[in-house]
Amino acid sequence: MKYIRTILYSAMALCCLLVLTACPPTPPKEELAVSTSSLTIESGGSGNITITSNTSWSIQSTDSWLTCSPANGTGTQTVRVNVSTAAQAGNSANLTVMTKTGKVSYAVRVNVTGSDPTPTPTPSLTVDKTSLSFDATSSNTTFGITSNTSWTVQSSDSWCTVSPTSGSNNTTVTVRVSENTSTTARSATITVSGGGITRTISVSQAAAAPAPTLIVDKNSMTFESTSGSTTFSITSNISWTVQSSDSWCTVSPTSGSNNTTVTVRVSENTSTTARSATITVSGSGITRTITVSQAAAAPAPTLIVDKTSLTFDYANGSSTFGITSNISWTVQSNQSWCTISPMSGSNNATVTVSVTANNTSSTRSATVTVSGGGITRTISVSQGVNSVPGENDNTLPQY
Repeated sequence: MKYIRTILYSAMALCCLLVLTACPPTPPKEELAVSTSSLTIESGGSGNITITSNTSWSIQSTDSWLTCSPANGTGTQTVRVNVSTAAQAGNSANLTVMTKTGKVSYAVRVNVTGSDPTPTPTPSLTVDKTSLSFDATSSNTTFGITSNTSWTVQSSDSWCTVSPTSGSNNTTVTVRVSENTSTTARSATITVSGGGITRTISVSQAAAAPAPTLIVDKNSMTFESTSGSTTFSITSNISWTVQSSDSWCTVSPTSGSNNTTVTVRVSENTSTTARSATITVSGSGITRTITVSQAAAAPAPTLIVDKTSLTFDYANGSSTFGITSNISWTVQSNQSWCTISPMSGSNNATVTVSVTANNTSSTRSATVTVSGGGITRTISVSQGVNSVPGENDNTLPQY
């Protein structure tokens, strides 16, 4: 009995196995869901839908301007819906989402609206400089414009030009100035305008340098043999230098600019020869000269007489002697009967010595003194007596 039961169970199991092998399992039911049935998207814009499924799916569009990414997939995914700019406001199209077998599908309506206009930004216009300075030569420089609008650039004067003169957004503008040949500085105004905004830049250019001037108020100077100093004036609008040709003549200052007073100093001239030097003032291609003269040193005093004695007979008489000198001198006699002419003078001369008659019976003498420059010279004067009896008293001899 037990054995029969075992055989029966085995037979039943075999039958079940045969049934299962002959009949495959029923596949699961396809499921598909879409997050929305309609979308409103701007032209050129995009939106999203979410697909939920237990199987693979695909998306089809009724118009070329409507695309999806991805266009197919499996399971749950977010799909990007794109509307190209070819679509216009008011257009619409359908997306069809279906399972792999096509048994389940959903339609999504896509409506197109016009793009929201981009708000117009507030105009801005700035320049990175408010002033420009130039020297007198022709030259150029730049300034920057930062802007979100169109603009124009103008200069108030023809000697100052700008490039470019118009544009938009950010750029660099070149400013050029021509040479200023006038001795007066000049100015111009650059005006940058756009979007109702105005910016100004002040331009200044220096005056041309005036013609160089160099004048001295003396062309010669004279000094004695002793050391000394004097001055001369320079009138100028340039830089200059001053030089002396000789070391005994110095100048101070030796350089400078514009107007000034220069001191000239000379050392003592110990030579008996006069000397000269040249002072040269130079600047910007201009040269002025001043001649400096210094006298010779005075020679040692000289006083020479050509005689040391004079002899006269008893009668009235005169004689001369010579003076060789480079100084002033005086001549004196120590006796009234012996007179001198002239009694004073300078340099070389001839002096006359006169005597009155000697009516005495004795020889007499006098001294002539020549003095000058601390030098003394003497001349001895002697006068004899009459050797003829009676002549001295004007009485003739008696016979």
